[in-house]
Amino acid sequence: RHDVIASVLAREHLRPLLHLLNDQCSQSAAFDAKHGGGSGSGGGRHRVGPLTSTVLRVLTNIAASGVGAAREVVRGLDSELRDGALRAALASFSGGGTDSVSGSGGNKRKAYDAADASKSMPKTSKKKSVGVMDARTAALRLCSSLIESSDPTVLSFTCSPGSRERKTNAGIVHTALRVGLAGGIFDSRAGPVGPIPSADALHGKERYLQNVARFLTAVRTSTLPGKAMDDDFTKNGPGTAAVYRPGLDDRIMSELLNGDVIDRLIRISEYAPALSDAESSYEAVLSAVDRETTAEDDPHVRYLRLAAVQCRRLLFILLADKHRSPFLLQIHANGGAKDASGRSSPQEHIINRALLSFASNDCSLPTRAFILHCLRATPILLFPFFRSLPMPDPKPTYDCLSALAFVSNLLSEGPSVSDCVSQQMPSRADQVIPFILPSSLSKAFLTKAVQSTNAFLVAEALRVICDVLKRVEAYASTFRDETPFEFSLRESLQKRLPDIQMLLALRSRFDPFATVVDEDGMDDAAVLSKEEVVALRLCETLQGYGRVLPDEVVSGVKFDWTKLFPNDMASFFRISSVVQLVILRTFDAVGMQAGSKNIALVSKAFRSLLMISLSSKSLEVYNLSRALAIRVILSIARTSTMGQSESRKCLEHEAGLWVDGASTETLAELCNLVTAASQSSMHHTLSVSRAWACTFPSQLVPVLCFSGLLSSALAGAYLCAAEFSRPFRDLVCQVATKSILYHSDPRPLAAFIKYCSLSARSNDVSMLDDGGDDIEDRNDVLYQYALVPLGEGSTRPLDSFLSLVCPLFGKESLHSQLVLEKSSQDLILKALESDSLDLVIRQSLNLLDLIREEQNDQEVRHRLHHLVHLAVLASSESGRGDALPSILRHPYIVSGCGSEEEMTCFTISLSSSQPYGRPKHPSFDSFARLWLSHVVRGDDRDTTLSKSTAALAASLAYVTSPSFSVSLIKFLLERCSSKAQTAEDELLCHTLLMTVMNSSDITAGFDSSFPVHHLLKLWTELASGDIEGDEQVLTPLGMKLQDAMQRILLNANNQGVIAAKL
Repeated sequence: RHDVIASVLAREHLRPLLHLLNDQCSQSAAFDAKHGGGSGSGGGRHRVGPLTSTVLRVLTNIAASGVGAAREVVRGLDSELRDGALRAALASFSGGGTDSVSGSGGNKRKAYDAADASKSMPKTSKKKSVGVMDARTAALRLCSSLIESSDPTVLSFTCSPGSRERKTNAGIVHTALRVGLAGGIFDSRAGPVGPIPSADALHGKERYLQNVARFLTAVRTSTLPGKAMDDDFTKNGPGTAAVYRPGLDDRIMSELLNGDVIDRLIRISEYAPALSDAESSYEAVLSAVDRETTAEDDPHVRYLRLAAVQCRRLLFILLADKHRSPFLLQIHANGGAKDASGRSSPQEHIINRALLSFASNDCSLPTRAFILHCLRATPILLFPFFRSLPMPDPKPTYDCLSALAFVSNLLSEGPSVSDCVSQQMPSRADQVIPFILPSSLSKAFLTKAVQSTNAFLVAEALRVICDVLKRVEAYASTFRDETPFEFSLRESLQKRLPDIQMLLALRSRFDPFATVVDEDGMDDAAVLSKEEVVALRLCETLQGYGRVLPDEVVSGVKFDWTKLFPNDMASFFRISSVVQLVILRTFDAVGMQAGSKNIALVSKAFRSLLMISLSSKSLEVYNLSRALAIRVILSIARTSTMGQSESRKCLEHEAGLWVDGASTETLAELCNLVTAASQSSMHHTLSVSRAWACTFPSQLVPVLCFSGLLSSALAGAYLCAAEFSRPFRDLVCQVATKSILYHSDPRPLAAFIKYCSLSARSNDVSMLDDGGDDIEDRNDVLYQYALVPLGEGSTRPLDSFLSLVCPLFGKESLHSQLVLEKSSQDLILKALESDSLDLVIRQSLNLLDLIREEQNDQEVRHRLHHLVHLAVLASSESGRGDALPSILRHPYIVSGCGSEEEMTCFTISLSSSQPYGRPKHPSFDSFARLWLSHVVRGDDRDTTLSKSTAALAASLAYVTSPSFSVSLIKFLLERCSSKAQTAEDELLCHTLLMTVMNSSDITAGFDSSFPVHHLLKLWTELASGDIEGDEQVLTPLGMKLQDAMQRILLNANNQGVIAAKL
């Protein structure tokens, strides 16, 4: 009934009201002609009749009465009003006594406003005029009422842009966004809290601001897509994606909210409370739960901020919400496609201009976080943003430093290059560069910035360069192999960055070692000096140059990379450990790369690296300096067999022994030896070959597993002993001893030690050093120990081992206590907690190999077996590397471990490290067959099969490939065919055979040597009942044999082989 009344009222009285509104708004034309007002005179506001606001209020009440009445109102506004009437009402002030202050009007305009207001005011009390609503406010209220109806017909009329061809007027909402929010209180030239002339003006402005806030809220909630209500969610079920109800057509909304409207919204939003990291973050704004006003605000400021907050909420949705923004919806629908000229779309241009306005007007962190959020949500926007982003002059000013920090944040936290180019894959490198760094960051800009004398500007510029390099590195990692496109990209980037030679000049300009204050090398990066900050950024940038740019950029530079370290190494330890670490990483990434072509440079840096490893208090600095020193020795100790796994592993172990055994007493001699060894690589090969020929004249030289550094040191320790200090000779003896214990084949090193010792004796070398100490005892002990692997030892191997190892490494070492029968389970487990599992296993196997022929050392062998067993389990369970390959290649294992019992012990240990279900190790299959060949002798085929051997064979079948199972089945079938087997042994063979056949598909390992005739014979005997025994074993075994025979016979590839066998 209410809707019927409203419709009747609208049809009968709406047209006269609209005609009256036309008459009232037409006064603005005469007023502007007489007084020079209107929108063309500096933004002044129109003069309308005194009844304008009253008519608009009546229309508002009619529209609010129902959807049908609202449709009648919008149709009447479109058909009955003259062109410009709505614009006049929205850009006007009425004669109702609310004194409005124009943002640009002069004194003449203000005087006329006051006089006209007094003439047109009814002859009543002035108190009655306080409640009179301004026409502009009334028009905004009508807009809000129409939008809040959420009727598609109403929205299409109100938001229509109009058409001159069709002679249709623009909708009231379309006009309000352009005129109703312009001028006056929102003009940037008029302060938001300026003097208020009267109470009437105050109330008028408050009402105007209230209706602006309501109008913007209605636009945000009714015209844009919004999340569906809870009822709509329940229809889709829980856990479904968010459902958005549709808004107006994207094209209509794009015209409704054009660039000029966005600029106006940005200007109004500047009056909103500042964003913060808490309740007013951009996430809160997008969710419309941000703080609107504060209790301390006076009413005028409170309403102004309320309107600005609603404006900011609408604006943030338009820029960031890809589900609701008409601009972003069209951008994502087009997939970021460009036109023929490569220009951005109009939607991208609008959003980009808005983001640039935010970036230039507000440099606060929350605002920049919002810009970053917008770019991450729509990565294609990064191209126009980088193309248009301005940069101030590279000077040490707040604007420049702030801009560099903002760009650095964009490069590191913004959308990746892969995300930006995912829609349209570029074909040339220059098409990718605009997504990597802003156009304003030219080579000239960055070069001028790093040449500044201000440390903070230089540090920020270096950070930006480093972020650019990381950005390219992340994009290049998406390519599988080096491609011409990637190489072209690196070259294009090189042209945009400063020359590396210019960056290297910063090392002397901002020397972190020249102004050191800290005496202990503080770990806190927050107390870095400005020189340390520049050094930190410089090193990170140089690392990026080495990783990203072409190799010629770094290798072709003329710079002594050892200058990264100071001449006085004491000053190195007084800077922060953070800077120490980054300097070492830079030398690792860049200096070692350049040193690969210049051995002299690397050997020169060895002294600095060794001093750092000896004196550093930081664990990270020590680990890295130690690793770099080892790499220096490896680069010098290159041999022709360096590429082989065993040789490289032994050389790495030896290099670690040199670095770990060095001290301040041996530093100088070791550095001199490294320098000399780098210049005599050929002498090492010749001298070792000569020594081998003296011991094994008819055998070829095996793979060399020790470096020229060790051969030179041994030759000096024996032939020129008096020229070296005692600590250095002890170091040489330690390295040689541990190397012999580590090498799988220690004979080449042992032969060289023997050769040096005999040469010293034949040349009558003095065995007294400068201090009068006898050198011969230590050298002779090493010589006697070296004779053991050569088979020429005159003493028990364990006695020789103890005489050498215990004095050098102490009786508390693991293997010393094992040999001395003082080992404990706790000692073994403690040793296995370290990272030296491979070392423990190798040394144990080497000791077992040494005492292979000693019958009185059974207890020691058992203890070493137990140690290897625990080490293998620890290696398998801890994930610190698989020790199995090195064990299986060891000569002691390959040769059969000395006895069947020891072979079985190792088989049990190694099989326990290969859990069922994991990929089978091919080397372990070979070892399992080796065990089978040792256990199953040709002449022992008729002997009784032990239960322990059968159990081990069954377990091996589950951790090996089918090839081992086939070999085991061959053995079992041959045993089953033997006439001399007892009933118990025959049952054991049958049970084991069934277990093995259950473990894997034997047809996968079938070959021509498979005893298929034995398989057929056994199956025939089982089928005919000739074999007596446990039916629970024989029946399943017969079925398994039949199934295997069927699969073998049906395989066409096997028929010729089977025919020949049968």
